[in-house]
Amino acid sequence: MKILMTGLFCCALAAPLMAQAETGPWASGWGQGTTEYSVRGQGQSQLYIGCDPYKAMFVMFTDAAGLSLTNYDAQTQTRSFYVSVDGSDPILFNDVLSRVGADSVRFAWDKLRKGKTVVVSGEGMQTTRFTLKGAGQVLPAFSQSDCKVGAAIPAGEN
Repeated sequence: MKILMTGLFCCALAAPLMAQAETGPWASGWGQGTTEYSVRGQGQSQLYIGCDPYKAMFVMFTDAAGLSLTNYDAQTQTRSFYVSVDGSDPILFNDVLSRVGADSVRFAWDKLRKGKTVVVSGEGMQTTRFTLKGAGQVLPAFSQSDCKVGAAIPAGEN
């Protein structure tokens, strides 16, 4: 019984650390007019970016437990998620509509292309670390992507 309890205790301690594990690699794809970029992490965790040249950029962070936040949550519930590349200050990543949010997304995108790891955190979410290995080859320069943020979003498509 003592061995069983010790094993359960060790597993309980290790569970939060598993959300910190890096996996990958970064991938891209295209379907139904949308260019998609993503990286998977431990459990159900994923950072997903969808870019349609005629609509606002779509971003989604899913943590290891399967809870998700998107840019729609920033609009409707004021729930946000942040990216921190290589230990830098967190950058708001799911406000794609406002001028300041659009600037933050473009700044973060550039850091994602050049960094080694990204830590994603959100309100009520498990903080998750993803690798950026291969992101520089998968993510084009923001100006060369189909992603639309801020004033670049076609009228009526946010």
